[in-house]
Amino acid sequence: MQYHALKAGHDYEQFIRDAENADEREIAEFFRTVMREDADRARACHRYLSHLSGTPAAGSAVT
Repeated sequence: MQYHALKAGHDYEQFIRDAENADEREIAEFFRTVMREDADRARACHRYLSHLSGTPAAGSAVT
């Protein structure tokens, strides 16, 4: 899940650029929101998996 959220973030950045280049601010903002939500899910996933495995949560690759 973490991997997919990180990969999607890269794709979303391209979608945001495309929307901005087309002067579609609402669409760009939509993808910014989706990107933030995916990053939040990736952080939660990291915490939960660390908890379940009994290992301390190291620094996340998602900021």
